[in-house]
Amino acid sequence: MNKSDRDRVVFHSIHDMSSGHYLSKAERLLNSEIANDINDINDINDINDINDILELYNISLFFENGIYLKSWSDTDIIAYKEKVNTFKNLIGKFITNIDDSNFLSYFENIDYGYYDSFWLLMNNYQQYKNISPSQIEEVLKNLPHQVRHLLSHKNLVDKYKLVLCEFLKSDQQSAEILLSIYEVENSFNKTKLYLPSCLTIQDKESIIASYIDSGHCNTNYLPIIQNSKKHSDFRISDKTKLAAKRKHQQSIKEFFDSGSSSSFEYGVAISYPENASKIKHAWIEQGTVHYEFSLDYIKENNHPYILYRNFETLFEYVDEQNIVALTSKENQLGIFERTLGVRSKTEYVFGVAFTQLEMQGEIMLCKFC
Repeated sequence: MNKSDRDRVVFHSIHDMSSGHYLSKAERLLNSEIANDINDINDINDINDINDILELYNISLFFENGIYLKSWSDTDIIAYKEKVNTFKNLIGKFITNIDDSNFLSYFENIDYGYYDSFWLLMNNYQQYKNISPSQIEEVLKNLPHQVRHLLSHKNLVDKYKLVLCEFLKSDQQSAEILLSIYEVENSFNKTKLYLPSCLTIQDKESIIASYIDSGHCNTNYLPIIQNSKKHSDFRISDKTKLAAKRKHQQSIKEFFDSGSSSSFEYGVAISYPENASKIKHAWIEQGTVHYEFSLDYIKENNHPYILYRNFETLFEYVDEQNIVALTSKENQLGIFERTLGVRSKTEYVFGVAFTQLEMQGEIMLCKFC
């Protein structure tokens, strides 16, 4: 087929909004002579580009998940399904023909968007059994980022555990992989990663400690390390946590000392005017939330029970069930507050709205104390 990476059909997920775009490309292929000639290919050695096979596999995933173009009629879908069903035999023949003699030559030509598909097929057809550890070692040497693809398949991890163990102990990204498994919260669909059984608790500790001392350390991970929890197979010592805390504090100091920081100001202002036209009035002005509570109303309704009820009806400290309402709520988080940054699985997530709510509560408590 000899197509560029951008022209290929890629199946990302059943929820991906690009499905229509890729199905339009698949439609052209399914209507071509190539799709009609699939059954006539007897010698898989005649296929020079592994991406052709991986593209057929990606097309088949749309049909396996019942995803079609709205413009297709029932007759179109039946006809296309018949063609796609012929792909499976060819895909199986090709994948099961991969061994040490051709593995690297095929792998070096895989388009970027097809790495997931390749490793999945090698796992599903158990063809990894015919690939020696030295081949995987060569892959990781040239393309270190492939480690995440390998770690997403337990069979591959078990097969190549010694190679993976040595790689993880020396590679720069290993600490972030460990933290993503044990500590980091990810609200999106995250592929589960497996670790080789030969990677000990001490190895993991050393990986984290080396990461903190390195020049490529992402400071967003330092609070995660500092506040990490104990797991049965992953524990960070107090010494390492202290090193993470110190480096994080140093990075903050350097950031502000550099003069490159920018700020967004926000705040809360509360007043109790007399002769107010409203019992309660609130508005936002240049990032500051202003609250006005009628002082006359509070003085006139000074029965202890009424004053207590003000914390529900006036100040909104509690809800109708007398449950404290001063909490962080997901629907109050901005898009960047929800998605940007790295967070611990046990972290209490809050944004500007909650911080202003907290300031409001503290100011009012000071007023009445």
